[in-house]
Amino acid sequence: MTSTILSVYALAYGFGLLKFEASVPTWLWVFALNNLIITCVIEEAFFRGFIQKKLTKKLNPIWAVIITSCLFGVAHFSGGLAYIFVATIAGALYGFTYLYTGRLSAAIAVTSF
Repeated sequence: MTSTILSVYALAYGFGLLKFEASVPTWLWVFALNNLIITCVIEEAFFRGFIQKKLTKKLNPIWAVIITSCLFGVAHFSGGLAYIFVATIAGALYGFTYLYTGRLSAAIAVTSF
């Protein structure tokens, strides 16, 4: 799992979606709280807890993860094609985490990295 997380970061960096920034902005705590508490929880509840769970009841669980990951990627279309690609890969990581642990909290924890 660690290598997958690192791969997602490497892909994002390679596509220019991430840049190294040596300074820490004063608003970092607001961003971190918003991202961790609101964005991660809501996205995971919707994509994993609702969509993936429903698809798993109708399809092979692997297909449920793949479809949900693609939907997750497309939901991030405003960032462009590279962002869609990286979000799809990250969504697969979150989806397989949820599939194998059965815990939404585990998928949320992985998103916070």
